[in-house]
Amino acid sequence: MNVLIDARPLCIPSPGGVTRLTKQLLDEFFAIDSKNTYFLGTTGWRKPVLPWIENPRYQHFHRTVPNKIVSGLATLKLISFEHWMHPTKADVLFLPNLGFVRTPRIPYVLLVHDLTFLTEPSWYSFRGRLWHKAVHAVDLIKNATHLVTTSQYVKTELIRQLSITADRISVLPYLPKPTGSVGELPSSLQGKRYLLCLGANDRRKNVMATVGVWEQLHQEKRFESIELVLIGNSLHVPLLPIPGLHYFHRPTDDLLATLYQHAAAFIYPTWSEGYGIPLHEAARFETPCIASSGSALEETAPRGTLFIPPEKPHLLLEALRIQLTTPQKTSAKISSIPNESGQALLRIFEGIVKK
Repeated sequence: MNVLIDARPLCIPSPGGVTRLTKQLLDEFFAIDSKNTYFLGTTGWRKPVLPWIENPRYQHFHRTVPNKIVSGLATLKLISFEHWMHPTKADVLFLPNLGFVRTPRIPYVLLVHDLTFLTEPSWYSFRGRLWHKAVHAVDLIKNATHLVTTSQYVKTELIRQLSITADRISVLPYLPKPTGSVGELPSSLQGKRYLLCLGANDRRKNVMATVGVWEQLHQEKRFESIELVLIGNSLHVPLLPIPGLHYFHRPTDDLLATLYQHAAAFIYPTWSEGYGIPLHEAARFETPCIASSGSALEETAPRGTLFIPPEKPHLLLEALRIQLTTPQKTSAKISSIPNESGQALLRIFEGIVKK
C-alpha cells in the first residue's frame, strides 16, 4: 500500500496543534509499519527538511511550484493536490488538516480538528473566513472517503452539522507525547509566581477573560504578587504595559515546557476546543489546570483539571483561588498500547484500500 500524505502542515514556521499531532502520527506510522510506503508531499520554492531522513519507509516528494499557484488552482478547482505528486501512484491520501487540495481524485482520509469555522465564524478574522471558503472546507469534509477526529465531541458535531453518517467517522485514541526540554526560566520570571495562558492571537481562546480575572485577583492582598504570562502574538489582547503581565509571542518547545513546569496554574478558558493539547503538555509537569466546559475538554482533558463555563468569569476567579491555595495537580493520561493512534489510522487506510 502506498500512502500519500500532505506534509505541508509540517512546514509551518510557528507550529501549533495540527503540526504536533501530524508529526506524532507519522512517528507512530514509521515505528510500527514495515511493509507500506509513505510519500510525504510538499510544494513551494524551497524543499523543507523533514525529520525522518533515515527512514526507508518514507519518500519525500517536493514540487518546486510556488504555493500561491498551488492554492489558486485548488481554489478554482482546477488541479488537486495529488496531481502535483505525480508519479507517486498513491492508493490513499491522508490530509492532516483542511488545506488547498481541491477535491482529491483518489480515496482520502481527512483529520477534522473542529468545526468552529462553521458554527462560530465570528471568532475568525475576515481573512480566516475567506480562507475556509477558498479551500472549500465543507465540500472537502463531505466528500472525504473517511473522516478521523480526536474526540467524540467533534464526531457528534460532524453528524449534527453536516449530516455525515457515523460509519464514515472514527475517533483516534490520541494522547499527546511530551515535547521540549525544561531549561532555565527567563530572568523576568525567576523567583516569580505566575499564571500561564495560551492563545493571545486567537479570539476563540477567550484570553481577555483571563486578563480581567487576573486583574481582579490582584486586588486581593494574598494574591497581589501573582503575575500573568500570555503566549501568542497578542493580536486580540492590548499590549498594555501592565506591571506583572508578560508576553511571549513565539516560544520554542523548550521555553514552553519550562513555562509549563514552573507555572502556579495553567488557564485554558477557550470557548470551544476539539481536543486541547496544551492541557496535556501542562499535565506532563502535574501543573494545576483550569479549563472550560461545554466542548471536547471535559472528554479529553487530563485527570485533575478544574472546569468552569467560559462565559462565567466569576467562576474562573473562584477556580483560581482554589488552585493557588490548595492546588489540584493534574496527571497525564497514558495509553497501555504503544503507538495506538498510528495503529488505528493504519487500519483505516488498509480498510479503504481493500475495498
